[in-house]
Formats: sequence, structure tokens, C-alpha cells
Amino acid sequence: MPERVNVEERKWNQAINDRDTRRKQINKDYVNMRFHARDQNVKGGSVLLKKRKQNKLSSCYEKKP
Repeated sequence: MPERVNVEERKWNQAINDRDTRRKQINKDYVNMRFHARDQNVKGGSVLLKKRKQNKLSSCYEKKP
């Protein structure tokens, strides 16, 4: 059986969600400003594959990306 939801309660919940979203954005903007964050434009790219070390001198990653 569906539950009855009060319209005012729904508006109240929406107001809380809006306030929370706005507050998170303000905090995010502050942290980005504080730590001089910049947008990273990463397009595609290559990754290094991890490999099992055989001894102390061997590399942790494959030589070719």
C-alpha cells in the first residue's frame, strides 16, 4: 500500500536538500580557492601496468605504457 506523503513535508525536504547542495558548493569553492585548484584537461592517456617485483632492483611497472 503506498504511503501518504504530506506536500508540506516534501517541500521541507526539498528545501533541506537545496540548502545542503548550496552549502557543499560553497565549501568546494572555498577549498579550491584555498589550495589553488585548477581544472585538469586529461584526454585519453596511457597507464603503466603494475608487475610483480622479482628482486629489489626490478621495476614495479612495465616499461611500455
